[in-house]
Amino acid sequence: MRRWITVFVLAFAACTTLDPRPTWNADVSREQFMRDNYECTRDSRTQPSPGPVIIGGGPGVFVDTSGLRAREKSEELHAMCMESKGYVQQCPPGTSLHPERYKCKPDN
Repeated sequence: MRRWITVFVLAFAACTTLDPRPTWNADVSREQFMRDNYECTRDSRTQPSPGPVIIGGGPGVFVDTSGLRAREKSEELHAMCMESKGYVQQCPPGTSLHPERYKCKPDN
């Protein structure tokens, strides 16, 4: 049992990222921000395939990652929507915005 817990914790840690997410900055009320964020989240939803599809076997295995691509596209559309409403992404000190991934990366 302990082995399965360890495996689960390690698998979960591998799926998470240590890169901080950018925050949105604008001179609006909390209520306005919540409304804008809700609208952009709703409007940026994309429909991935039902899940990973494994095709073939042996060295010819192909995994369909359209769910991952759909999530990345959704994040991009959300950021574009928020920017169109006047919001600006900001990263914590010591990090900078990675423009293609909409995440903060450590400064090197």
